[in-house]
Amino acid sequence: MRVLVTKSAAKDLEKLSAQAAVRIQAAVHNLANYPHVAGVKALKGKLRGIYRVRVGVHRILFTVADDVLTVTSIDDRKEAY
Repeated sequence: MRVLVTKSAAKDLEKLSAQAAVRIQAAVHNLANYPHVAGVKALKGKLRGIYRVRVGVHRILFTVADDVLTVTSIDDRKEAY
C-alpha cells in the first residue's frame, strides 16, 4: 500500500520534538501494512471514513482509498478532533 502525507500533516510533524517525530515516522511507515496494524480505530459520526492510531500522546488521522493511505493530520490527543 502506498502512503501519502499531506502538507498539513508534514507541518504538524515538523512542530514535534525529535524523539516524537521519529516515533511518528516509524508508525506512519508501519501503516503501509494497513489493516494489519494494531490500534487502528475507525472514527464515527461526521468523521466517518477517517481512521486513527495513537502514538504516545499523539494521534495520526488518516484515510484509505484505492490502495492509497493518506495521512491527513498529526495532533496531540487533546486536540485531534
